[in-house]
Amino acid sequence: MSKHTAVIVLMSLATLTAAWPAAAQTIFVSDTFTVGANTLLEAHAPNTGGAWTRVIGGNGITLDAAADNARNVNAGDRNIYTNATISPAAENVVGVTVTFTNASGNNVMELFGRGSVSLLNGYSAQLTAAGNVSLIRYNGGFPTTLATAIVAVALNTPISIVLSLKNASKQVWINGANVASSADNTLAAAGVVGLGMQSNVAAQTIADNFFASTFAPTAVDRLDASATRDATRTLVEWSTAREVQNLGFRIFRDDGHGRVPASRGLIAGAAFMVAGSSLLAGNTYRWIDTDPRAKKAKAWWIEDVDLHGHGLWHGPIVPSTGSIDSRVAPSPTFVDLGQREGVVARTQLRPASLAVASLANRRR
Repeated sequence: MSKHTAVIVLMSLATLTAAWPAAAQTIFVSDTFTVGANTLLEAHAPNTGGAWTRVIGGNGITLDAAADNARNVNAGDRNIYTNATISPAAENVVGVTVTFTNASGNNVMELFGRGSVSLLNGYSAQLTAAGNVSLIRYNGGFPTTLATAIVAVALNTPISIVLSLKNASKQVWINGANVASSADNTLAAAGVVGLGMQSNVAAQTIADNFFASTFAPTAVDRLDASATRDATRTLVEWSTAREVQNLGFRIFRDDGHGRVPASRGLIAGAAFMVAGSSLLAGNTYRWIDTDPRAKKAKAWWIEDVDLHGHGLWHGPIVPSTGSIDSRVAPSPTFVDLGQREGVVARTQLRPASLAVASLANRRR
């Protein structure tokens, strides 16, 4: 991607109470569309998940090896693919990043969830380069539009699209904002996920960073994030609506081949701010990535970690170009803080606290 834009929210929409055990999120499909040579999507193995199958379309979606992204082979050819992996739960979230190079309404990006294998049934989120958003239910092959919206679309700039299927709540999120929703729950089975693309002229719709995951109880009720990049640094900022038993956060950099750690350890959360380890009104955090490799990173991810050592991913957070105030300081990490009777002090952590760190760093 040559340019970048701000914000995506991949929310955890369930709240962890003190009595609930923690549970891990499952990312069951992810694809950065990274290939060594140009190839059709159906001939490519995703990072996570099963094979892609084309269910609609004449010439397919091709993966560009030079840019590591996906685009239509031919103009005016609507192609839709499903992934072979069945979602482990009916409540899931599907997302992708799209770049439009022309404002034609015939340039379209689509996401699908709770789908049948042939996608005769399923929910769909659709965004056109003209800014038209649609939330659609397909039943027996017949579409019903559940909600619509109009958003501003910046050309040649990555835009995040998320389809959230949570209980009876269906939502479409564009760049971190909920723009269309419905309480329709006609389709309740887990099903498969999918993506679709159409270009008025080939390469006018470009997709990257597809993912599909389940929701999970987590220490953070909601997390909104943005990123700003200047000549030498990237500032990642996020806020939470509520934190219960939240140990802290890890920041990861997406270099186009996977996620690599960017933060120096765990950024301290509610457990190190207040007695009882809960911030019922949430909090705001910052991290500054000064690593030279950050200049070429495609996006950042945030992992929130609870006191049981389980985590939940939020992202991708695609940066916009801007200025960063030199006075901005990052939020303190685990090693910066100590806690005594609910009051944070800048001391070395005691051995008991270090034991908690060891638990939190176990990979799931």
